[in-house]
Amino acid sequence: MKKMDFKQYKVIEQFFHLGELIQQNKNTLEAIKRIKNGLISVHDLNILQKELSSLGVEFYSFLILNELVVSLEDEISKYEEARSELKEMAKNFGLDFKKVIYENVMLESVV
Repeated sequence: MKKMDFKQYKVIEQFFHLGELIQQNKNTLEAIKRIKNGLISVHDLNILQKELSSLGVEFYSFLILNELVVSLEDEISKYEEARSELKEMAKNFGLDFKKVIYENVMLESVV
């Protein structure tokens, strides 16, 4: 594997970080969907509690659920767009993201 400079490392790091944020938002949307469909679990409530806390919603405050859904969907879209831009930057560096992702998956399976 060839040596990587700091900019390349940061692009890869940001790519994976955005992926984590996208997955977190998708998990929140799925929890909301299950609750709207009448299914409730402590896990889903925990996901929503973390999301509401991160937004600064206090104990007796309220948030319109549909606005939260729209906000999460907008964030996912922005994060996916940013990931596409990072892929383009990686191409300019000569990085192959498929290879980087494969190596990351292999490394995580070993650890």
